[in-house]
Amino acid sequence: MWIQIIMLGLLLAITCVSVYFSIRTRRLKGRKARGLSAAKTNISMGIMLIFAAVTLLFLFVDTGTRRTVATVFLIIGVFNLYAGLRSYSAYMRLPDDD
Repeated sequence: MWIQIIMLGLLLAITCVSVYFSIRTRRLKGRKARGLSAAKTNISMGIMLIFAAVTLLFLFVDTGTRRTVATVFLIIGVFNLYAGLRSYSAYMRLPDDD
């Protein structure tokens, strides 16, 4: 029971971080700053989806639907994490905006 509460709290915290970076991306002006913030959004969304998939797979009663949804979350989460890390490294190589 305590593990479920802790994991739910962590999931909500990661969701808040994703929302923060998403809003921040829309408010920034420079190309590099926007790109880095968008990459951080992708990274945090990927972590959030992976964490949600792990929570679904291991902490609740196993059903076929739950397993399918968790697998989809896991695949999308890994893709978002990979794309965010790749974008982050690409934007870090750009010269600073002036």
